[in-house]
Formats: sequence, C-alpha cells, structure tokens
Amino acid sequence: MVGIVGRERELSLAGEFLDSARERFAVLALEGEAGIGKTTVWREVVRLAEERGFRVLACRPAQAEARLTFSALTDLLEPVPEDAFEALSEAQRRALDVALLRTDPGEAAVDRRTVGTAVRSLLAELASAGTLLLAVDDLQWLDPTSAATLEFGVRRVTPSPIGFLVSRRLREPAPLKVDELVEPGSLTRATIGPLSVAGLHHVLSEWLGEAPSRSTLVRIHEASGGNPLFALEVARALVESGMPPPGEPLPVPADVGELVRRRIAKLPSATRDVLLAASVLGSPSEDVIETALGRPVVADLEPAELQQVARLERGTIVFAHPLFAGAVYRSATSAERRAMHRRLVDALEDSEARARQLALAAESRDEEAAAVVHAAAAQAVARGAPAAAADLCELALGLTEAGSEAEPLRIVDAATYLHLAGETERARMMLESVDSWEGWPSELHVRALHLLGEVVEYTQGLQRSPSSAAASSTSQPTWRCRPSAISRSAMRRCSPMPRARSSTRTGRWRSSSGSARVLIRKPWRAPSRCVSARAPSSGTGSTAT
Repeated sequence: MVGIVGRERELSLAGEFLDSARERFAVLALEGEAGIGKTTVWREVVRLAEERGFRVLACRPAQAEARLTFSALTDLLEPVPEDAFEALSEAQRRALDVALLRTDPGEAAVDRRTVGTAVRSLLAELASAGTLLLAVDDLQWLDPTSAATLEFGVRRVTPSPIGFLVSRRLREPAPLKVDELVEPGSLTRATIGPLSVAGLHHVLSEWLGEAPSRSTLVRIHEASGGNPLFALEVARALVESGMPPPGEPLPVPADVGELVRRRIAKLPSATRDVLLAASVLGSPSEDVIETALGRPVVADLEPAELQQVARLERGTIVFAHPLFAGAVYRSATSAERRAMHRRLVDALEDSEARARQLALAAESRDEEAAAVVHAAAAQAVARGAPAAAADLCELALGLTEAGSEAEPLRIVDAATYLHLAGETERARMMLESVDSWEGWPSELHVRALHLLGEVVEYTQGLQRSPSSAAASSTSQPTWRCRPSAISRSAMRRCSPMPRARSSTRTGRWRSSSGSARVLIRKPWRAPSRCVSARAPSSGTGSTAT
C-alpha cells in the first residue's frame, strides 16, 4: 500500500480534529480536485480514528447511486448494533426500519421528520457510549434523501462529542452543506493541493516499481500539475510510448480522463463487460454481476487488477478511483450501456434499483417499463423519500406515450412528489406545462387544480384575507393574491368537471355536490385581483365570473 507522503499539514489538522471530537462536535472537510488525493487522506484519518478507539460509521457514495433512496444512510448505519436500534421509540424504530428496507412499509407512509429524529436519537445514543466518527467520502454524490436526513439529525446532535469527516470535490455542488451545520469554530477546512516533485517521486516508485529519472520526473510534475492520479497516468503512457526528445512536449492529453479511457480500451472485452456492469451499480457486488453476466468474474477481472483499474474486495468490485468508473461507462457505446442495464434488471432485488436500470435500458417509449418505474416511485414516497419518488416519476413520464391513459396520473404524482420534496417551483412548472386537462378523469382534474392552487400559494405568496380566516362556517373561502397568481394558460387548461367543494379547515378537495372557489383569472382581461369561479357541473363549459 502507498504510504501517505506530502500531506503533513493535512494529517496535523486531522490529529487536532480528532482531539476536538472527543470534547465537542467537530467537522473536518477535505476538499480538492479529482485525483488530488482526498480519498487517500480520508482513509488515513479513518484509520487514525479507529486506532484511537473511535467507533467509525463510514460510507463512500458513488455517482451511480446518487439518486437511490437512502443508499448512503444504509451504508453508514450498517455496522450499528441491533441493541442501539432497540433503544429507539417504537415510532422512530419503525420509520428507520422502513427507510433502510429492514421492514415492509405497509399501508402507512413514513414521515421524513420521524426518520430524521430517529437518526438523531441513534447518533446521540452511540455518542453517549463512546467516541464516534461519521465519515463520508465524495460528499458530492450523497443521495438527496440521506443528505436531508443527516442534515436534520446532525444539526440536532451537535452538542454531543462527535466527529464528522467529509471529502468533496471543489466546484461541484454537494447536497449537504457542512458549513451550515456548525459554528465556524467547529469546522476545519483542508484544501488538498498538488504534491511536490519529491512527493511524486515516492508515489511513482510505489505504484510503478521504479522512479523515472529526475529530468523526466520534473516534466511529469509540470504536465500533471502535481496531481498524483494524473501523474501516474502520464508515467504509464510514457512507459508505453517512450520519452520524447528534450524540448518537445509530452505526448499526453491535458485531460486525465482521456488517458484513463485509452488504458481501459486496451483491456479484454470480457474484462470491460465486468467493469461496465460495476460502473452502473451503486454497490457492484460480485454475486449480482455474475448473475447478470451468467459467468464467474474473477478471471475476467484479473487484467483490470494488473492494470490497477479495479480490484475485488470482500465480494465487491472496487475501482481504484471514481474517475475509472466514469471512464468505463463513457467508453461504452449507448447500445452496450442499454444492454448492460437490461441484464442487470433481473439480477437486482431492490425494486428502486431495478426500476432505474429498466428505465435506462429502454430505447424508446415503453409503457410496461413506465408502469414498473411509477410503482417504484410510490414505494419510495412510502419510505419517506419524496425527492427520489419525484425523480422516478419523471423517469416514468419519459417512458410514457404522450396522451396515453396513464399520463395524467403520472404528471400529477410527479408534481405532488416535487412539492413534497420542497421543489415547489418545479411542481408548478410541471402542472403549467400541460396544454389541456380536458379528458382527464374527474378525480385527477380536481386533484391537479387543487395542487396548482397550493403551489401558487407557495411560490407567489398567496394569502387568505382576514375575513376568510374568521368565516370558518362558510364553505366558500375567499382569497386574495397578485394578479399573476394563476396564469391564463392555467385557465385554458380547465375543462368540465364534477362539482367539488373545499374544506375551509383542511383546504383539501373532495367530490361532492356544492361549489368551490378556485384561483383562476379571467383569460380575456387583466383584473386587479384574483376572482372566484364556480366549478361547473359535469357536461357544461367552464365559466368564470
């Protein structure tokens, strides 16, 4: 294993961070460009913490699983003993068990706040029993549901002595902003910079078996900018092509990804198949890939291990660097990618993972695939993950034939999940992008109209008038808003539907005889305030007064 060289400053900060974590909540954020050595330092800090007696809960999210529901949280809590879960209240334990797929959700959907509270309680329980370190590598690929849950839980457990170690790429957005979790004095940032020429000499000697000459080493350092991953790829390319004469530039591209792709292209076809399967899975287990390919993979993986691209580690295929996984996927043709996604569908057990593979395998509109993906969205929201549900529902819409019988429900479900996930503006845009609601089932029509009114209230500051707040006995609440609260295009979408009325207490629509006020504007003039419209009886034209 390559030793840690040229990172004395970062390891000194890590030592201070671990000392602080024994007394109070402390955060260490390792930041830098791809290939600069963040994960190497991250692993060393984890090793030091274990050496000092910390209980370590760690996860390493991958780009392929960045949209999977609670994938990172599942990995993070996997080593937690069962007795810690038993200390939770019944409601918290059930919510967390459902979120982590430890039990079936049943009829009742999980409340996200309960899941977050359960995580807070679990972390507090573990911290009270001894020093605790949470460690997340490649924070930029943390799935949104895990990020939101960790943010909720960690923010409320900050009085406890816990260490929180993260690494992330610079200039890439992270779903969890650690600087917003703690006071500035509790956060330490360490930017991982380029290695020196001496540092690269050590790295190349360890990985390649021998170091290049001093003059070659200096040129490699200049070409790579001191990035150890880039330097390794440059050195490998020079071993194959030979060193150019003095004064001529090195025959290597400026992009490390191109170097990696060239090396992968030289691997045997069977090896590339195994690597392609691993690149599209969040947790590329040997068993799943063998089931998908229908053959053992150990022998096929050997060339990749010899080239230090990937290795088999405790039944899981691990890439030497995330850039290799991305390079493998980009090197494959679109037909090869779809074929691999298709083969993985039947090899996976998790319904959400299967649905995503099925969506990526489709070449065109596919109602059968759309139905499976839509069903997976409902399961995701039952686990308390509306963001993942919205993402799945949008995938299902992409597979749905325009104007089909299933399209309206998927549109309304997608908008509903977006709204629940806090993406209210996108929910509104989805509803307003529909040309017409004519021909929709009446229940969906009512649901869409109510949802549009609700998201407009969120996005444009709609407020109840003082008079309606006091008039709880009337079935026709009045509203006030800016003139643009409901657009003309929304008015055009309205079509005949059964009478409905709204509850002034809950604001929810229900089919009934009676009337309702809906927030629509006359399409033929620009009034100074929103006006009410009586929902017409079935079979009549839409009217507004």
